[in-house]
Amino acid sequence: MSSWKGKSRGGYLGHLFFIVVLKHLGLSFAYFFLRFVAAYFLLFSYNSVKSLLYFYRSRLGLGLFPALIAVYNNFYTFGQILLDKVALFNGFSNRIGHISEGNQHLNQIAEMGKGGILICAHFGGWELSGQLMEELGFKPKILMLEAEHKKIKQVIDASPSSKKLDIIPVKDDYTHILRVAKSLKKKELIAIHGDRFLQGTKTIRLPFLGEETEFPLGPFAMAVQLKVPVSFIFTTKEKGFNYRCFASPVHYPFEKDIQADKQQQIGDLAVSYINTLEEFVKKYPHQWFNFYDFWQKGEKHAPN
Repeated sequence: MSSWKGKSRGGYLGHLFFIVVLKHLGLSFAYFFLRFVAAYFLLFSYNSVKSLLYFYRSRLGLGLFPALIAVYNNFYTFGQILLDKVALFNGFSNRIGHISEGNQHLNQIAEMGKGGILICAHFGGWELSGQLMEELGFKPKILMLEAEHKKIKQVIDASPSSKKLDIIPVKDDYTHILRVAKSLKKKELIAIHGDRFLQGTKTIRLPFLGEETEFPLGPFAMAVQLKVPVSFIFTTKEKGFNYRCFASPVHYPFEKDIQADKQQQIGDLAVSYINTLEEFVKKYPHQWFNFYDFWQKGEKHAPN
């Protein structure tokens, strides 16, 4: 089983420290300081390094030394994206730019008048996706586990930012399902991660980068059960302070055959997502941010 516990890397005090650095010293200096932070994690974050080494060596075929460099670059890129997020949300820098691909697919979903589900991953600048799409006239609500929501809310509330993420926290009482249904009825967009799950939730086992592992069933089942269109969203960090926000062509399981087997529809949608995710991970291997035993090789740890 996956050992992820519902919390993402990056603590409150660390975020608050970089808010101060960004405010007084700027984004470039923060990037420079981040190099030492990335080196620290490479030396002392044993569990995360072990999991990333498996990813780079066994799944991408790198040798030991190139894999260690890749792990360092992964930590460094992850930190850069966190800094960019803080800078963007707090107005500390106007250097962050972006290019959008696939806007026509989001427009297509809007024209369908059913609302829609945007399935993303813990990859690249996923937290920036909502802000970048808002500038294009779309403002998705983000469905995420309550532990992740509390951490992000704590950081945002500590900052002077006027920008707020519209988050629907996933709770044990399942009230989030009612909120999602209500939002879709209002023809709104819902963003949800398709690459992590907690123990006890339903999963689907499929090959990813040459080896089978488990993915959450919920995002794909939700789209099929609620009969709403789906697009896969990935935001990649490019050179400098630039980002590229990608929206995939629309997937709408009931468009062609409304009588098709629902389990088959769910499986087909999951396979399409995983294939797209795999393409992005291969192209941007330093932007894959799952710091735990993703392929379930026995390490009993979670991302810290």
